[in-house]
Amino acid sequence: MFDVIYHLISSEHESTPFTEISIEEEDSERILEISKREDLMSLIQVLLHHLFSLPAY
Repeated sequence: MFDVIYHLISSEHESTPFTEISIEEEDSERILEISKREDLMSLIQVLLHHLFSLPAY
């Protein structure tokens, strides 16, 4: 019904080294929990499909 239009005047790329990223204990536990899923590859493929419009297998 309505279109959303964005206009960008300028942008600046920022990069944070991995060594400066802090992960909370709760997030770390969640990451480990997800990493043990049997359907992890399938989950990643679905996410890639939605993020980059790649085919899901």
